[in-house]
Amino acid sequence: MSALEHAKAMGVEAVMEKTAAAGIKEYGVYHRDLAEKWKEIRQEAEGPVKVGAALNNSDTARVLLGMLETDLEKYWTVLM
Repeated sequence: MSALEHAKAMGVEAVMEKTAAAGIKEYGVYHRDLAEKWKEIRQEAEGPVKVGAALNNSDTARVLLGMLETDLEKYWTVLM
């Protein structure tokens, strides 16, 4: 059974409880409890659930390039 299958079988609340008990934290600037972040995201959700994700350096560059490709005029004025 993969980690994803195992997590789905456990259910959202059980996964969040295990994450909190393990003390897993985000990496990066904010470095706070991951379970707490997920809890906030779930409470704020109206309609579809938001996705909480982290970007490493190479992913950040790719996302920024993608933003420039889709709407250069919007972001160009911010960059200048």
